[in-house]
Amino acid sequence: MSHEAFPLEHRRIIGEIFQVGLPIGGLIAVEAGLFTVVTFLIGRLGTNALAAHKIALQTISMSFQMVLVVCPINFDG
Repeated sequence: MSHEAFPLEHRRIIGEIFQVGLPIGGLIAVEAGLFTVVTFLIGRLGTNALAAHKIALQTISMSFQMVLVVCPINFDG
């Protein structure tokens, strides 16, 4: 693919998108990996500990979801 396929302005915009998107994507990947590792470690403690961990994660998840429902963000201006 030649450089003419992406004009200079498009390459600049794509570079800005990657500059913002790559750190965010890396953070999401690290967070998901950390939750997975912690879940496996807690699973070694037994089924009761794993069930309690699952309940805690679901409770936290629901609390964040309720905030998003009650306080929607309006991007219409």
